[in-house]
Amino acid sequence: MEKVIYFLILIGISISCSDDLLDLKPLDAISESSVFSDEKLLIDYVNGCYNAIPDQFRSRQWLDGYSDNGYNTHNMGAWSYTRGQITADNGEDATYNAWSTGYSNIRKINIFFTSIESSTVKDEIKDRLKGEMEFIRAYIYARLLWFYGGVPIIEELFDMNSDFSIARNTYDEVAQYIVDELDAAVQLLPESYGSDDVGRATKGAALALKSRVLLYSASKLNNTTNDLAKWQKAADAAKAVIDLDIYSLHNDYAGVFLDITEETIWARFYSKAYGHTLNFNLNLNGYGGGGWYIPTQSLVDAYETKDGIPVLLDDGTVNPASGYDLQNPFVNRDPRFYATIFYNGFLWKGRGVETFEGGLDTPTGPTPWNASKSGYYIRKWLHEEVPINESEIVTNPYSFFRLAEIYLNYAEALIELGGHDDEAKLYINKVRNRAGMPDIAETGSDLKKRCYNERRIELAYENHRFFDILRWEIAEVVLSKNAMGVRIIKNPDNSLTYQYDRVAEERTFITTKQYRMPIPRSEITKSKGSLEQNPGYN
Repeated sequence: MEKVIYFLILIGISISCSDDLLDLKPLDAISESSVFSDEKLLIDYVNGCYNAIPDQFRSRQWLDGYSDNGYNTHNMGAWSYTRGQITADNGEDATYNAWSTGYSNIRKINIFFTSIESSTVKDEIKDRLKGEMEFIRAYIYARLLWFYGGVPIIEELFDMNSDFSIARNTYDEVAQYIVDELDAAVQLLPESYGSDDVGRATKGAALALKSRVLLYSASKLNNTTNDLAKWQKAADAAKAVIDLDIYSLHNDYAGVFLDITEETIWARFYSKAYGHTLNFNLNLNGYGGGGWYIPTQSLVDAYETKDGIPVLLDDGTVNPASGYDLQNPFVNRDPRFYATIFYNGFLWKGRGVETFEGGLDTPTGPTPWNASKSGYYIRKWLHEEVPINESEIVTNPYSFFRLAEIYLNYAEALIELGGHDDEAKLYINKVRNRAGMPDIAETGSDLKKRCYNERRIELAYENHRFFDILRWEIAEVVLSKNAMGVRIIKNPDNSLTYQYDRVAEERTFITTKQYRMPIPRSEITKSKGSLEQNPGYN
Protein backbone atom coordinates (compact mmCIF):
# COMPACT_ATOMS: atom_id res chain seq x y z
CA MET A 1 0.00 0.00 0.00
CA GLU A 2 1.29 3.42 -0.89
CA LYS A 3 2.67 5.30 2.10
CA VAL A 4 0.55 8.31 3.12
CA ILE A 5 1.89 11.54 4.57
CA TYR A 6 -0.29 13.27 7.13
CA PHE A 7 0.30 16.94 7.63
CA LEU A 8 -1.45 20.21 8.25
CA ILE A 9 -0.89 23.42 6.32
CA LEU A 10 -2.12 26.31 8.43
CA ILE A 11 -4.07 28.97 6.58
CA GLY A 12 -1.89 32.05 6.30
CA ILE A 13 1.41 30.30 6.92
CA SER A 14 3.09 32.34 9.59
CA ILE A 15 6.34 33.15 7.85
CA SER A 16 5.14 34.40 4.52
CA CYS A 17 3.15 37.32 3.19
CA SER A 18 2.66 35.78 -0.24
CA ASP A 19 -0.98 35.86 -1.35
CA ASP A 20 -0.58 32.36 -2.80
CA LEU A 21 0.65 30.97 0.47
CA LEU A 22 -1.88 32.83 2.53
CA ASP A 23 -4.71 31.32 0.52
CA LEU A 24 -3.69 27.71 1.08
CA LYS A 25 -6.49 25.38 2.06
CA PRO A 26 -5.91 22.95 4.94
CA LEU A 27 -4.85 19.58 3.57
CA ASP A 28 -5.72 16.27 5.13
CA ALA A 29 -4.01 13.10 3.94
CA ILE A 30 -2.15 13.20 0.65
CA SER A 31 -0.14 10.44 -0.98
CA GLU A 32 3.61 10.79 -0.93
CA SER A 33 3.89 10.39 -4.69
CA SER A 34 1.44 13.26 -5.20
CA VAL A 35 3.36 15.59 -2.89
CA PHE A 36 6.78 14.92 -4.35
CA SER A 37 5.65 15.13 -7.96
CA ASP A 38 3.72 18.37 -7.56
CA GLU A 39 5.73 21.56 -7.00
CA LYS A 40 2.95 23.44 -5.23
CA LEU A 41 2.14 20.54 -2.90
CA LEU A 42 5.82 20.08 -2.10
CA ILE A 43 6.22 23.77 -1.30
CA ASP A 44 3.07 23.56 0.84
CA TYR A 45 4.62 20.66 2.75
CA VAL A 46 7.75 22.71 3.47
CA ASN A 47 5.59 25.69 4.43
CA GLY A 48 3.86 23.58 7.05
CA CYS A 49 7.19 22.59 8.56
CA TYR A 50 7.97 26.23 9.35
CA ASN A 51 5.32 25.97 12.05
CA ALA A 52 7.86 23.94 14.03
CA ILE A 53 9.53 27.26 14.86
CA PRO A 54 7.74 28.80 17.89
CA ASP A 55 5.44 31.73 17.27
CA GLN A 56 6.15 34.11 20.14
CA PHE A 57 3.43 36.59 19.29
CA ARG A 58 0.60 34.07 19.00
CA SER A 59 1.40 31.38 21.55
CA ARG A 60 2.66 33.18 24.67
CA GLN A 61 6.12 31.69 24.32
CA TRP A 62 7.99 34.47 26.11
CA LEU A 63 10.98 33.01 27.88
CA ASP A 64 11.97 36.36 29.38
CA GLY A 65 9.06 35.78 31.73
CA TYR A 66 11.12 32.99 33.30
CA SER A 67 14.20 35.18 33.64
CA ASP A 68 15.06 38.16 35.81
CA ASN A 69 13.72 40.45 33.07
CA GLY A 70 10.07 39.82 33.79
CA TYR A 71 7.30 37.56 34.94
CA ASN A 72 4.26 36.11 33.21
CA THR A 73 1.09 37.70 34.58
CA HIS A 74 -0.95 34.53 34.55
CA ASN A 75 1.68 32.47 36.31
CA MET A 76 0.46 31.99 39.85
CA GLY A 77 3.57 30.21 41.06
CA ALA A 78 7.33 30.27 40.93
CA TRP A 79 9.45 29.56 37.88
CA SER A 80 9.78 25.80 37.71
CA TYR A 81 10.37 22.75 35.58
CA THR A 82 7.69 20.05 35.65
CA ARG A 83 7.56 16.85 33.62
CA GLY A 84 9.83 18.11 30.87
CA GLN A 85 7.95 21.38 30.52
CA ILE A 86 8.21 24.89 31.81
CA THR A 87 4.79 25.40 33.32
CA ALA A 88 2.70 27.53 35.61
CA ASP A 89 0.86 26.27 38.65
CA ASN A 90 -2.53 27.18 37.22
CA GLY A 91 -1.68 25.76 33.80
CA GLU A 92 -2.35 29.02 31.96
CA ASP A 93 0.81 30.07 30.22
CA ALA A 94 3.40 28.92 27.75
CA THR A 95 4.33 25.28 28.24
CA TYR A 96 7.37 24.11 26.42
CA ASN A 97 7.12 20.44 25.72
CA ALA A 98 9.99 20.94 23.35
CA TRP A 99 10.92 17.27 23.23
CA SER A 100 7.78 15.67 21.79
CA THR A 101 6.87 18.56 19.51
CA GLY A 102 10.49 18.84 18.38
CA TYR A 103 10.84 15.20 17.39
CA SER A 104 7.40 15.12 15.83
CA ASN A 105 8.47 17.93 13.52
CA ILE A 106 11.87 16.37 12.87
CA ARG A 107 10.05 13.27 11.64
CA LYS A 108 8.14 15.36 9.09
CA ILE A 109 11.41 16.80 7.83
CA ASN A 110 13.04 13.37 7.71
CA ILE A 111 10.14 12.18 5.53
CA PHE A 112 10.98 15.01 3.15
CA PHE A 113 14.62 13.98 2.90
CA THR A 114 13.81 10.32 2.23
CA SER A 115 11.95 11.27 -0.95
CA ILE A 116 13.23 14.61 -2.18
CA GLU A 117 16.01 13.24 -4.38
CA SER A 118 13.52 11.25 -6.45
CA SER A 119 11.13 14.18 -6.76
CA THR A 120 10.31 15.31 -10.27
CA VAL A 121 10.12 19.02 -9.45
CA LYS A 122 12.72 21.38 -10.90
CA ASP A 123 16.22 21.02 -9.45
CA GLU A 124 16.45 24.68 -8.48
CA ILE A 125 13.25 24.37 -6.43
CA LYS A 126 14.38 21.08 -4.89
CA ASP A 127 17.70 22.56 -3.87
CA ARG A 128 16.16 25.61 -2.29
CA LEU A 129 13.61 23.52 -0.40
CA LYS A 130 16.38 21.24 0.85
CA GLY A 131 18.14 24.31 2.20
CA GLU A 132 14.98 25.49 3.92
CA MET A 133 14.37 22.10 5.52
CA GLU A 134 17.98 21.82 6.68
CA PHE A 135 17.57 25.21 8.32
CA ILE A 136 14.27 24.25 10.02
CA ARG A 137 15.67 20.95 11.26
CA ALA A 138 18.75 22.77 12.58
CA TYR A 139 16.53 25.25 14.41
CA ILE A 140 14.53 22.46 16.06
CA TYR A 141 17.69 20.67 17.19
CA ALA A 142 19.09 23.95 18.48
CA ARG A 143 16.08 24.45 20.75
CA LEU A 144 16.34 20.87 21.98
CA LEU A 145 20.03 21.41 22.66
CA TRP A 146 19.46 24.63 24.58
CA PHE A 147 16.74 23.14 26.75
CA TYR A 148 18.04 19.62 27.35
CA GLY A 149 21.72 19.47 26.43
CA GLY A 150 22.72 16.49 24.28
CA VAL A 151 19.78 14.75 22.59
CA PRO A 152 19.47 11.86 20.13
CA ILE A 153 20.20 12.74 16.52
CA ILE A 154 17.58 10.92 14.47
CA GLU A 155 17.42 10.84 10.69
CA GLU A 156 15.59 7.54 10.23
CA LEU A 157 11.81 7.18 10.20
CA PHE A 158 10.37 5.48 13.26
CA ASP A 159 7.03 3.67 13.24
CA MET A 160 5.07 1.72 15.83
CA ASN A 161 7.28 -1.35 15.33
CA SER A 162 10.60 0.48 15.61
CA ASP A 163 13.12 -0.10 18.36
CA PHE A 164 13.08 3.06 20.47
CA SER A 165 16.17 2.05 22.44
CA ILE A 166 18.12 5.14 21.48
CA ALA A 167 20.79 7.01 23.37
CA ARG A 168 21.61 10.66 23.64
CA ASN A 169 24.34 12.22 21.55
CA THR A 170 26.67 14.55 23.41
CA TYR A 171 26.19 18.31 23.45
CA ASP A 172 29.16 18.81 21.14
CA GLU A 173 27.94 16.15 18.72
CA VAL A 174 24.54 17.78 18.42
CA ALA A 175 26.07 21.23 18.05
CA GLN A 176 28.31 19.95 15.26
CA TYR A 177 25.35 18.28 13.57
CA ILE A 178 23.49 21.60 13.62
CA VAL A 179 26.50 23.43 12.21
CA ASP A 180 26.83 20.86 9.43
CA GLU A 181 23.13 21.25 8.59
CA LEU A 182 23.49 25.00 8.44
CA ASP A 183 26.67 24.89 6.38
CA ALA A 184 24.81 22.75 3.86
CA ALA A 185 21.83 25.10 3.93
CA VAL A 186 24.01 28.13 3.29
CA GLN A 187 25.12 26.60 -0.02
CA LEU A 188 21.50 26.22 -1.16
CA LEU A 189 19.69 29.27 0.18
CA PRO A 190 19.53 32.69 -1.49
CA GLU A 191 20.41 35.94 0.24
CA SER A 192 16.89 37.22 -0.37
CA TYR A 193 13.62 36.43 -2.13
CA GLY A 194 11.09 38.18 -4.27
CA SER A 195 7.92 39.55 -2.71
CA ASP A 196 6.05 36.26 -3.12
CA ASP A 197 8.49 34.37 -0.90
CA VAL A 198 9.61 36.81 1.77
CA GLY A 199 9.87 35.15 5.15
CA ARG A 200 11.56 31.99 3.93
CA ALA A 201 14.91 30.98 5.35
CA THR A 202 17.84 32.78 3.75
CA LYS A 203 21.59 32.42 3.72
CA GLY A 204 21.75 35.12 6.40
CA ALA A 205 19.23 33.28 8.60
CA ALA A 206 21.29 30.09 8.46
CA LEU A 207 24.50 31.94 9.30
CA ALA A 208 22.79 33.83 12.14
CA LEU A 209 21.50 30.61 13.71
CA LYS A 210 24.98 29.15 13.39
CA SER A 211 26.35 32.20 15.22
CA ARG A 212 23.94 31.74 18.12
CA VAL A 213 24.50 27.98 18.35
CA LEU A 214 28.28 28.37 18.46
CA LEU A 215 28.10 31.23 20.98
CA TYR A 216 26.02 29.11 23.33
CA SER A 217 28.31 26.12 22.76
CA ALA A 218 31.36 28.18 23.73
CA SER A 219 29.77 29.52 26.92
CA LYS A 220 30.58 28.41 30.45
CA LEU A 221 27.68 25.98 30.88
CA ASN A 222 28.65 24.02 27.76
CA ASN A 223 32.40 24.66 27.62
CA THR A 224 33.62 23.69 31.06
CA THR A 225 37.30 23.75 30.10
CA ASN A 226 36.99 27.16 28.42
CA ASP A 227 38.29 25.78 25.13
CA LEU A 228 39.26 28.93 23.23
CA ALA A 229 38.84 27.13 19.92
CA LYS A 230 35.10 27.16 20.59
CA TRP A 231 35.17 30.91 21.17
CA GLN A 232 37.10 31.37 17.94
CA LYS A 233 34.43 29.42 16.05
CA ALA A 234 31.77 31.61 17.65
CA ALA A 235 33.63 34.76 16.64
CA ASP A 236 34.13 33.50 13.09
CA ALA A 237 30.46 32.57 12.74
CA ALA A 238 29.27 36.01 13.82
CA LYS A 239 31.79 37.70 11.53
CA ALA A 240 30.51 35.62 8.61
CA VAL A 241 27.08 37.25 9.02
CA ILE A 242 28.63 40.71 9.28
CA ASP A 243 30.77 40.07 6.20
CA LEU A 244 27.69 39.36 4.08
CA ASP A 245 27.45 43.16 4.12
CA ILE A 246 23.73 43.14 3.36
CA TYR A 247 22.41 44.23 6.77
CA SER A 248 22.88 47.45 8.73
CA LEU A 249 21.58 48.88 11.98
CA HIS A 250 18.31 50.76 11.61
CA ASN A 251 18.56 54.40 12.69
CA ASP A 252 15.60 54.14 15.08
CA TYR A 253 15.67 51.48 17.80
CA ALA A 254 11.92 51.59 18.42
CA GLY A 255 11.21 51.29 14.70
CA VAL A 256 13.05 47.96 14.49
CA PHE A 257 10.08 46.28 16.19
CA LEU A 258 7.30 47.81 14.12
CA ASP A 259 8.34 46.74 10.63
CA ILE A 260 10.98 44.97 8.58
CA THR A 261 14.09 47.12 8.36
CA GLU A 262 17.59 46.85 6.96
CA GLU A 263 18.56 45.35 10.34
CA THR A 264 16.25 42.36 10.01
CA ILE A 265 18.03 39.13 9.14
CA TRP A 266 15.06 36.79 9.43
CA ALA A 267 11.55 37.39 10.72
CA ARG A 268 8.11 35.88 10.94
CA PHE A 269 5.64 37.82 8.84
CA TYR A 270 1.98 38.36 9.64
CA SER A 271 -1.05 39.53 7.71
CA LYS A 272 -4.64 40.43 8.51
CA ALA A 273 -5.50 36.83 7.63
CA TYR A 274 -2.76 35.50 9.92
CA GLY A 275 -2.03 38.27 12.37
CA HIS A 276 -1.68 38.64 16.11
CA THR A 277 -3.30 40.56 18.95
CA LEU A 278 -0.11 41.67 20.65
CA ASN A 279 -1.35 45.24 20.92
CA PHE A 280 -4.03 43.92 23.28
CA ASN A 281 -1.95 41.19 24.90
CA LEU A 282 0.82 43.46 26.19
CA ASN A 283 -1.12 46.66 26.78
CA LEU A 284 -2.05 48.27 30.07
CA ASN A 285 -5.04 46.95 31.96
CA GLY A 286 -6.29 50.52 32.46
CA TYR A 287 -7.09 50.51 28.76
CA GLY A 288 -8.50 46.98 28.97
CA GLY A 289 -5.24 45.42 27.82
CA GLY A 290 -4.05 41.95 28.72
CA GLY A 291 -0.78 42.80 30.47
CA TRP A 292 0.58 39.34 29.72
CA TYR A 293 4.26 39.94 30.43
CA ILE A 294 5.54 42.36 33.01
CA PRO A 295 9.01 43.93 33.43
CA THR A 296 10.82 43.65 36.74
CA GLN A 297 12.60 46.34 38.71
CA SER A 298 15.80 44.44 38.03
CA LEU A 299 15.49 45.10 34.30
CA VAL A 300 14.54 48.74 34.86
CA ASP A 301 17.65 49.16 37.01
CA ALA A 302 19.81 47.73 34.21
CA TYR A 303 19.22 50.77 31.99
CA GLU A 304 21.98 53.35 32.35
CA THR A 305 21.64 57.09 32.32
CA LYS A 306 21.70 58.64 28.85
CA ASP A 307 25.27 59.63 29.68
CA GLY A 308 26.21 55.96 29.83
CA ILE A 309 26.62 55.61 33.59
CA PRO A 310 25.09 52.64 35.47
CA VAL A 311 22.49 53.87 37.96
CA LEU A 312 23.33 51.27 40.62
CA LEU A 313 26.54 49.84 41.99
CA ASP A 314 27.11 46.09 42.25
CA ASP A 315 25.80 46.09 45.83
CA GLY A 316 22.47 47.56 44.69
CA THR A 317 23.03 51.05 46.08
CA VAL A 318 22.77 54.18 43.96
CA ASN A 319 25.84 54.99 41.90
CA PRO A 320 26.70 58.54 43.05
CA ALA A 321 28.41 59.25 39.71
CA SER A 322 25.14 58.74 37.86
CA GLY A 323 23.04 61.46 39.45
CA TYR A 324 20.24 58.91 39.66
CA ASP A 325 17.42 59.87 42.02
CA LEU A 326 15.31 57.04 43.44
CA GLN A 327 12.45 59.52 43.87
CA ASN A 328 12.64 60.73 40.26
CA PRO A 329 13.76 57.52 38.57
CA PHE A 330 12.58 57.82 34.98
CA VAL A 331 14.45 60.88 33.76
CA ASN A 332 17.73 60.96 31.86
CA ARG A 333 17.73 57.24 31.01
CA ASP A 334 18.99 55.22 28.05
CA PRO A 335 16.56 55.92 25.16
CA ARG A 336 15.95 52.18 24.84
CA PHE A 337 14.25 52.30 28.23
CA TYR A 338 11.53 54.56 26.85
CA ALA A 339 11.14 52.35 23.76
CA THR A 340 10.80 49.17 25.83
CA ILE A 341 8.98 49.88 29.10
CA PHE A 342 5.84 51.69 30.25
CA TYR A 343 6.36 53.40 33.62
CA ASN A 344 4.28 55.68 35.79
CA GLY A 345 3.70 58.97 33.98
CA PHE A 346 4.56 57.69 30.49
CA LEU A 347 2.27 59.54 28.06
CA TRP A 348 0.24 56.97 26.14
CA LYS A 349 -3.02 57.37 24.27
CA GLY A 350 -3.75 60.79 25.70
CA ARG A 351 -2.99 60.19 29.37
CA GLY A 352 -0.15 59.37 31.66
CA VAL A 353 0.32 55.77 32.74
CA GLU A 354 -1.02 55.33 36.28
CA THR A 355 0.82 52.65 38.20
CA PHE A 356 0.70 54.57 41.46
CA GLU A 357 -1.36 52.97 44.23
CA GLY A 358 -5.01 53.24 43.20
CA GLY A 359 -4.18 54.25 39.62
CA LEU A 360 -5.99 53.05 36.52
CA ASP A 361 -3.21 50.66 35.52
CA THR A 362 -3.05 48.76 38.80
CA PRO A 363 -5.03 45.89 40.35
CA THR A 364 -7.68 48.43 41.38
CA GLY A 365 -8.26 49.35 37.74
CA PRO A 366 -10.21 47.51 34.99
CA THR A 367 -9.55 43.75 34.68
CA PRO A 368 -7.41 43.53 37.83
CA TRP A 369 -6.26 40.02 36.87
CA ASN A 370 -4.36 41.60 33.95
CA ALA A 371 -2.68 44.28 36.04
CA SER A 372 1.02 44.70 36.60
CA LYS A 373 2.28 43.92 40.08
CA SER A 374 5.64 45.56 39.43
CA GLY A 375 4.54 49.01 38.32
CA TYR A 376 5.70 48.47 34.72
CA TYR A 377 4.42 47.13 31.39
CA ILE A 378 6.10 46.24 28.09
CA ARG A 379 6.12 49.04 25.50
CA LYS A 380 8.14 47.24 22.79
CA TRP A 381 6.21 46.25 19.60
CA LEU A 382 3.11 48.31 20.48
CA HIS A 383 1.40 50.79 18.18
CA GLU A 384 -0.10 53.78 19.95
CA GLU A 385 -2.66 54.42 17.21
CA VAL A 386 -4.05 50.86 17.20
CA PRO A 387 -7.22 50.21 19.26
CA ILE A 388 -6.77 47.97 22.31
CA ASN A 389 -9.13 45.04 22.05
CA GLU A 390 -8.86 41.31 21.54
CA SER A 391 -10.29 41.43 18.02
CA GLU A 392 -7.88 44.03 16.67
CA ILE A 393 -5.38 42.23 14.44
CA VAL A 394 -1.93 43.76 13.98
CA THR A 395 0.76 42.66 11.58
CA ASN A 396 4.15 43.90 12.73
CA PRO A 397 6.71 41.10 12.27
CA TYR A 398 8.74 39.24 14.85
CA SER A 399 12.49 39.20 14.20
CA PHE A 400 14.20 35.96 15.12
CA PHE A 401 17.57 37.37 14.11
CA ARG A 402 18.70 40.95 13.70
CA LEU A 403 22.09 42.50 13.20
CA ALA A 404 22.40 43.99 16.69
CA GLU A 405 22.42 40.48 18.18
CA ILE A 406 25.17 39.41 15.79
CA TYR A 407 27.31 42.42 16.74
CA LEU A 408 26.91 41.49 20.42
CA ASN A 409 27.61 37.80 19.70
CA TYR A 410 30.82 38.83 17.97
CA ALA A 411 31.85 41.19 20.76
CA GLU A 412 31.28 38.59 23.47
CA ALA A 413 33.33 35.97 21.64
CA LEU A 414 36.17 38.45 21.12
CA ILE A 415 36.19 39.39 24.81
CA GLU A 416 36.38 35.73 25.82
CA LEU A 417 39.23 35.10 23.39
CA GLY A 418 41.27 37.89 25.00
CA GLY A 419 43.41 40.46 23.27
CA HIS A 420 40.55 41.84 21.16
CA ASP A 421 38.97 44.38 23.50
CA ASP A 422 39.22 47.26 21.05
CA GLU A 423 37.39 45.42 18.29
CA ALA A 424 34.80 44.12 20.77
CA LYS A 425 34.12 47.67 21.94
CA LEU A 426 33.79 48.81 18.34
CA TYR A 427 30.81 46.53 17.83
CA ILE A 428 29.24 47.12 21.23
CA ASN A 429 29.51 50.84 20.61
CA LYS A 430 27.86 50.51 17.20
CA VAL A 431 24.82 49.11 19.00
CA ARG A 432 24.96 51.77 21.70
CA ASN A 433 25.49 54.67 19.31
CA ARG A 434 22.48 53.67 17.22
CA ALA A 435 20.38 54.11 20.35
CA GLY A 436 21.98 57.48 21.12
CA MET A 437 24.23 56.11 23.85
CA PRO A 438 27.90 57.06 24.28
CA ASP A 439 30.85 54.71 23.84
CA ILE A 440 32.07 52.47 26.61
CA ALA A 441 35.77 52.39 27.37
CA GLU A 442 36.24 49.52 29.84
CA THR A 443 38.57 46.59 29.31
CA GLY A 444 38.90 43.05 30.67
CA SER A 445 36.32 41.83 33.17
CA ASP A 446 34.66 45.25 33.32
CA LEU A 447 34.13 45.16 29.56
CA LYS A 448 32.63 41.69 29.83
CA LYS A 449 30.16 42.95 32.45
CA ARG A 450 29.16 45.86 30.20
CA CYS A 451 28.73 43.46 27.27
CA TYR A 452 26.44 41.24 29.32
CA ASN A 453 24.32 44.22 30.32
CA GLU A 454 24.22 45.49 26.75
CA ARG A 455 22.68 42.20 25.65
CA ARG A 456 20.13 42.41 28.44
CA ILE A 457 18.75 45.82 27.51
CA GLU A 458 19.22 45.75 23.73
CA LEU A 459 17.57 42.33 23.34
CA ALA A 460 14.98 42.56 26.13
CA TYR A 461 11.93 40.29 25.58
CA GLU A 462 13.40 38.76 22.43
CA ASN A 463 13.93 35.37 24.12
CA HIS A 464 17.64 35.80 24.78
CA ARG A 465 17.89 36.53 28.50
CA PHE A 466 16.56 33.13 29.61
CA PHE A 467 19.28 31.29 27.73
CA ASP A 468 21.94 33.89 28.58
CA ILE A 469 21.55 33.48 32.33
CA LEU A 470 21.74 29.71 31.90
CA ARG A 471 24.80 29.62 29.65
CA TRP A 472 26.64 32.15 31.83
CA GLU A 473 25.70 30.06 34.89
CA ILE A 474 24.25 32.98 36.82
CA ALA A 475 20.69 31.66 37.08
CA GLU A 476 21.11 30.45 40.67
CA VAL A 477 22.07 34.02 41.61
CA VAL A 478 19.53 36.08 39.67
CA LEU A 479 16.61 33.65 39.98
CA SER A 480 17.04 33.03 43.68
CA LYS A 481 15.73 36.54 44.23
CA ASN A 482 12.08 37.51 44.09
CA ALA A 483 10.91 39.43 41.05
CA MET A 484 10.58 42.93 42.45
CA GLY A 485 8.71 46.06 41.47
CA VAL A 486 8.05 49.57 42.73
CA ARG A 487 5.29 50.77 45.05
CA ILE A 488 4.31 54.35 44.16
CA ILE A 489 2.36 56.36 46.72
CA LYS A 490 0.44 59.43 45.58
CA ASN A 491 0.56 61.97 48.39
CA PRO A 492 -2.19 64.51 49.26
CA ASP A 493 -0.25 67.24 47.45
CA ASN A 494 -0.05 64.98 44.33
CA SER A 495 3.67 64.37 44.79
CA LEU A 496 4.83 60.78 44.50
CA THR A 497 6.85 58.59 46.84
CA TYR A 498 8.66 55.58 45.36
CA GLN A 499 9.21 52.52 47.55
CA TYR A 500 11.20 49.62 46.15
CA ASP A 501 9.79 46.88 48.35
CA ARG A 502 7.03 45.41 46.17
CA VAL A 503 7.29 41.68 45.49
CA ALA A 504 5.84 41.10 42.02
CA GLU A 505 6.46 37.35 42.08
CA GLU A 506 8.05 35.08 44.66
CA ARG A 507 10.76 32.92 43.18
CA THR A 508 12.95 30.02 44.13
CA PHE A 509 15.69 28.57 42.00
CA ILE A 510 15.66 25.12 43.54
CA THR A 511 18.98 23.63 42.47
CA THR A 512 21.50 23.91 39.67
CA LYS A 513 19.84 20.91 38.01
CA GLN A 514 17.52 23.51 36.50
CA TYR A 515 20.20 24.55 34.04
CA ARG A 516 18.75 21.70 31.96
CA MET A 517 15.16 20.63 31.50
CA PRO A 518 14.26 17.07 32.44
CA ILE A 519 13.60 14.67 29.61
CA PRO A 520 9.92 13.66 29.76
CA ARG A 521 9.58 10.41 31.71
CA SER A 522 7.40 8.92 28.99
CA GLU A 523 10.29 9.22 26.55
CA ILE A 524 12.69 7.47 28.90
CA THR A 525 10.16 4.67 29.39
CA LYS A 526 9.65 4.38 25.64
CA SER A 527 13.42 4.07 25.17
CA LYS A 528 13.55 1.18 27.68
CA GLY A 529 15.90 3.23 29.80
CA SER A 530 18.47 3.91 27.08
CA LEU A 531 17.80 7.64 27.33
CA GLU A 532 19.74 9.01 30.27
CA GLN A 533 17.87 11.58 32.35
CA ASN A 534 19.52 14.92 33.09
CA PRO A 535 21.24 15.03 36.49
CA GLY A 536 19.10 15.76 39.52
CA TYR A 537 15.76 14.55 38.17
CA ASN A 538 14.16 11.31 39.33
